[in-house]
Amino acid sequence: MPSPPANLPGRVLFDKASILAGFLMLMQNILSVVALSRFAQDGEEKAPPGRLIRRVLLNPLIPATAATSVTTIASALTYTLWLGVHG
Repeated sequence: MPSPPANLPGRVLFDKASILAGFLMLMQNILSVVALSRFAQDGEEKAPPGRLIRRVLLNPLIPATAATSVTTIASALTYTLWLGVHG
């Protein structure tokens, strides 16, 4: 299998943008869960901080986005290390 060229244009910037986009999506999802839980309808009680943290952690988007961010960072690090060895 041939090795990819070490000087792929835009690869490093694309990796940085992917990491930033994943982080921003994670923060957006966390803030949306907090806002929706904190400012509940008038008939409902406002969630205490412990329940609010639990709701954030149990929201399926949060662990999925966090796992995607970890995978993206690992991919970027692996590629950077590969460039260091083969570049």
